[in-house]
Amino acid sequence: VAQLKDELKSRGLLAIGKKVELVARLTQDDFDSEEQEEETEEEVMWDSELEEEPTMEDLEAMQEEEPSLEDLAQAAREAVELFQQQELDVDEDEEDTSGGEEYETMTVNELKDELRNRGLKVSGKKADLIARLLSS
Repeated sequence: VAQLKDELKSRGLLAIGKKVELVARLTQDDFDSEEQEEETEEEVMWDSELEEEPTMEDLEAMQEEEPSLEDLAQAAREAVELFQQQELDVDEDEEDTSGGEEYETMTVNELKDELRNRGLKVSGKKADLIARLLSS
């Protein structure tokens, strides 16, 4: 989780949440980066190949280079499969990394007050109270 957070921070992305959320954020950023690279390549091709306004033939040729609906569907299936595979690797009882440090510094009475505010059970040890707050 720490490595995921470091990578997110290096990309200027939000680095809080559960592991699956961190992985999804990185995956989305990778996808967005690939899309941006493809758009840049198309712009370079447009600039280098065409010195004047494109003709109808030029536009038709460019449309032929676009991926087919089947290609897009296959890419979407692969992305979903990859996401599901990564989601399976996450422990079900994984703790939420947002707010955990804050709860550690709170007293048991403060934790119980917060639990009461949320309508949750207030019995148990400090670790139990923190776990209950994180899971809510």
